[in-house]
Parts: sequence; structure tokens; C-alpha cells
Amino acid sequence: MKILIVTDDEQSKNTILNVFKDMKPTAQVITLFGSVDAAVTSIIENKPDIVVMDTHLTDGTGFDILRRFKTITFKIIFIASTDKFALKALKFNATDYLLKPIDPAELKESLSKALLDFPVHRT
Repeated sequence: MKILIVTDDEQSKNTILNVFKDMKPTAQVITLFGSVDAAVTSIIENKPDIVVMDTHLTDGTGFDILRRFKTITFKIIFIASTDKFALKALKFNATDYLLKPIDPAELKESLSKALLDFPVHRT
């Protein structure tokens, strides 16, 4: 399992990393500083199963990343400082939308939801 974290918020990144290590110690976790281009490149190269991304990045938004893909083949969990874009996240079929500061229990619940739908075989 591969997990990609895209955020420029150090506290959020650390919380996400700790929760993933606790839930899925064998998962490969890739972290990126919040850049749209770097995230797109990393998604193409690494083919993550789950992407946890901030709504606002240094050079755009998490939505800018998603618009670059014809088909989204990974689960999405958004993190944000406001609920302003929650409805927009639903339109991209996000598994969840979490507010900062991230509550580890809420993140675990979001990951559990993403993992429930996790395909047995990837295409």
C-alpha cells in the first residue's frame, strides 16, 4: 500500500504520519511539500492508493492536482483549515474532509473508510 501526503503544514504532516504508522506500519508513505506540480508527478510515478492532501498549497489547490487526471484511481482525504471547500471535495468523490488541527481519531476513521473500499487487485 502506498500513501501520499501533500501538505505544507508540518503539524498536519506529522499527525498523518503518526496515524499511518500506527494503522498500517508496512505502508509506504511519501510526503511532499505542498506543490501542485510535484504532487502530480509523484502520483504518476508512485501510483498511490490513498492521497491525503491540503486544499491550499504553495502554488495552487488540491483541486488543481485532481483536475490534471482524467481518471482518479486513488482514495482522497482532504485536510483544510476551513469547511469552505467540503462540498467541492464531495464532487471529487473524496473519502473524507478533515479540519485542522487534525484529530487523530477522526483521521483513523477516515483511513478505515478508505481501506474498506480498497480493491483487492489494482489495475
